[in-house]
Order: sequence, then C-alpha cells, then structure tokens
Amino acid sequence: MKKLKSYTRIWSVEKVIYAINDFRLPFPVTFNQMSWFVLSLLLVMLLGNLPPLSMINGALLKYVEIPVGLTWFMSQKTFDGKKPYSFLKSVITYFSRPKLTYAGKPLMIKYIPNFKPFDKDSKLDVFGIIILSLTSVAFIFGITKAADHASFNNGHTILWVGIGFAFAIIYLLYNQVRKNQTVLPMNLFRHKTFLVSTIGLFLANIAIIGPMLILPLFFINIHDFTPIQASLALIPQGVGMLVTRPLIGKLIDRIGAKYVVIVSIVISLIGFIPLIFITDKTSIIWISIVLFIRGTGVGGIMLPLMGDAYTGIEDKQLPPAGIGINIIENLGSSFGTAIIATVVATVSHGLDPTITNGLKGYHAGFLVSAIVLLLIFIPSFFLTHKKN
Repeated sequence: MKKLKSYTRIWSVEKVIYAINDFRLPFPVTFNQMSWFVLSLLLVMLLGNLPPLSMINGALLKYVEIPVGLTWFMSQKTFDGKKPYSFLKSVITYFSRPKLTYAGKPLMIKYIPNFKPFDKDSKLDVFGIIILSLTSVAFIFGITKAADHASFNNGHTILWVGIGFAFAIIYLLYNQVRKNQTVLPMNLFRHKTFLVSTIGLFLANIAIIGPMLILPLFFINIHDFTPIQASLALIPQGVGMLVTRPLIGKLIDRIGAKYVVIVSIVISLIGFIPLIFITDKTSIIWISIVLFIRGTGVGGIMLPLMGDAYTGIEDKQLPPAGIGINIIENLGSSFGTAIIATVVATVSHGLDPTITNGLKGYHAGFLVSAIVLLLIFIPSFFLTHKKN
C-alpha cells in the first residue's frame, strides 16, 4: 500500500480497474492502459485496409494481439526516463516552441559563409513586382477557372488569361525601357541553360503536380478510401522522393544534370504508365509499389532542372533568376492542376456515374501527364553534362 504524505498527493495515484460491473477482470488494468488499447484498436480498424495491416489475415492477431502489444509498449517502455507518448510530446514541444538562445551563434559565424551583396546599387523595383504579381494572379486565376468549367473555352478563362497577357506585355515594355534593370530581367532567357531549365520546370510541374490533384480523388472515389486513408496511401511516393534526394546532388556533381534528368524521366514513366491501366480491383500493394517508383523518378527531375537553371549566370543575376524560377513553377503547377482536372471532367461528362466510367476520366488524366512527361525529354537534351 502506497503511503500518502498529504491529501493532495491522492490525485497523482494512477486509477486501476479491477472489475466491470459484476465481471472481475483476470488482472488489474489502469486507465492509461485501457485508453491505449482503445486507441490502438481504433487505429487498426481505421487502417486495416492499408499495408501492412491489409496483409494480415488472422482477426485475432490484427484486432487483439497487435492492440495489446502496442498497449504494453506504450505503457511499459521508456525513453529518457519518459513513457513513449510523453517523450514524443516533449520532442514536439521543444521543436515547436520559440527559442531565445545564443548557443548556435558561434556555429553560424563559423560555418555560414560571409559574402558581399551581389549588387549594392540595386533598388527595389516596386512597379515591376506589382506588374509581375498581377500577371501571375491573372494567369493562375484564369487557368483555375478552366477546371471549374471543365473547358478552357469559357469566358472567365479567356478574360483572365487575356488580362495576364496584357500585364505581361506591359512588363516586357517596362523591361525594355529600364534596359533589363528590373526585378526579372528578360536577358536572363538568353542563357541557354536558364531557358531550357525553365521550360523543363514548367512541363515538370504540369506532369508531376497535376496528378497529385486526382490521385487522392482516385483513392476516395474508386477504392472507397476515407480522406485519411487516401493521404496515407500516397506515403510511398514521398518515401521514394526521400530515398533518392541524397543521391541526386552527388550524381549532378559527377555527371551533370542532363543524364540525371533523362534517366529520372524513364524511371518516372515506369511509375506513370501503370496508372493508366489501374482499376478498382488493383491491389493497393501494387499501387504503392508504382507510387514508390514514381517518387524515385520525380525526385531526379525537379532538382537537376532547378540547379542547372543557375549555371552560367552572373552573381548579380542570381536573385532575379530565383524569382523567375518561382513564377514558372507556380504557373506550371496551376496549369497542370487545371488541365488534368479539365481532362478528367471532360471525359467523364455526360457518362453514367459508374466506377467504369469514372476510371475513364482518371486514365485520361494520367495519360496526359505521361505525354507531358515525355515532352521533358526535349529540353533535357540541352542541359549541362560533364565529360570524364
């Protein structure tokens, strides 16, 4: 029996359940253990259709032994003297809360390079920033309206894209008057690597970001996944990108961006083409493998294109080059989501709302993405490469 030195200590004593009504439990269970068991059971029921839980056939193992094992682990195992959930909570709190410390300042002074401003005499181009912002907003808004109408031939899209072109012409004239002393000088596009890289990035954002819109909808509408399950089903793609990211930089330094992008396009096509033929009967395991392959290829396309865009550019033009790349990527991703959504909606329009007819729209969207991905081969042949 635990002795209490004061009445207030009674609130820190862990509550234990010995019986439920007239049924006596074979062993005492704490409220903490009961909570973890219920939570673990709910997670198993929620994620039971996703691997690796979907590969477990035994109901006793899936719905009893796994929750009991998780309950025992979370209530017994300690990390740094804390229970797992308490340790995780302290880690999240540490990284999320603001910190006031000078402990890292010596490291910053030692390792962060001290470089001079690229162009001390440059001034903030307010007018150019406003015009470029209005151009981007008009284009993006007009393109997204195409998805709403399931067609690019509608009044809203034509109006706003026309306004975008008008602002673009104004900016070109302004850049000519200022003799390229603007926030985004047009003479940047005279550099071959910058020009082909931005074209490649525009196409890559269409081919890669576009399908990211319809993949969750595919899982929800065709495979009857919940939004949470659809999000979890996309994890293999992120894992594939994570695996290849550390290798991409080393390969670019060794052989250049050209061959890295070409090989990555081939790998991405291996992960893209099966999506054109998947059905509601396709196993989630095969879809996960395809998404993992797609992720490994995608990671090798965007990074080399972005890095090669800065090749051969003067130091003072690096900041405006970054602005240009961001604008191109935003336009490409917006155009990609709009065109893929429009294709899916157009193909499915007028058909009976069946799974077979719904698949026709998704297959058409994945096919368009694969075709745009093939087009990236053209600018990739003009990227830099290193000879031994």
